[in-house]
Amino acid sequence: MKTCIFILLFLFLGFADLDEQSVTTDNVPFPSASMGLKTNLLYDLTSTLNLGLEFKTGRQYTMDFSVNYNPWTFRGNKKFKHLLVQPEIRCWFCEPFNGHFLGIHGLYARYNAGGIHFPFLTSKKKRINQISGKSIWSRYRLWISMVSVPPMES
Repeated sequence: MKTCIFILLFLFLGFADLDEQSVTTDNVPFPSASMGLKTNLLYDLTSTLNLGLEFKTGRQYTMDFSVNYNPWTFRGNKKFKHLLVQPEIRCWFCEPFNGHFLGIHGLYARYNAGGIHFPFLTSKKKRINQISGKSIWSRYRLWISMVSVPPMES
């Protein structure tokens, strides 16, 4: 775990551009965007509390940090309790918060699942465990409107 934190910190500091220069943002609805607070509606539908914060770290880089938490036990002792942390570093091709980007993403979670039938498991027994992962991906952020509507990622 300490190795993962060190690698993420090293990557973050390697991508940080501390001598900020002005960037033209003529086609961005919110040209002064340097931070974004967000939530995931699909997680909300599964009763998982979640919150994400993305902030600008350089001329073409942002850091995204999301936390998801589900503390609930449902009828029949069914539960999928978890705490999930997802840091990500994004390299934007044009300017931060606009257009195409590459992301390096990490994940760490602790979970307690029980009483739920999962198609890939043969029993409903209680499972307490932790998981971690990493990925590299490419995505495109699309602005829905020029009026105060947050961006949608596709």
